[in-house]
Amino acid sequence: MGIYLILLFGGYARSWQDRLERSALPALVRFPVYVLWLQLTVFLAFLPLRIAGYALSRHYGISTQSVPGWLRDKAVGFGVNYVMMLAAPWWRCGSSAGAGVGGSSCGRSPFRSPYL
Repeated sequence: MGIYLILLFGGYARSWQDRLERSALPALVRFPVYVLWLQLTVFLAFLPLRIAGYALSRHYGISTQSVPGWLRDKAVGFGVNYVMMLAAPWWRCGSSAGAGVGGSSCGRSPFRSPYL
């Protein structure tokens, strides 16, 4: 959660958004690229901690998972998180409880979401 706050309040997320809006990419492609950029940044920021945790688990015999298996699990987790973050704006607009929250933002591009 802290890394997301740093990206949001540090202006990095806004600069990425502005850069993508100025690009020649279609609007339908910009949001998935933005989410991929965000997820990749967070994944790489936490990777050293994950590696240290895996090494400690292996050292003390808590984990018997091989390195390729561990890397595969991390890649699957990354993919699942990416898909969930892509689905969040559309899920929010499609749910009866979330419909209309924040005005008429559901008909607009996800870049104009009240969360950014």
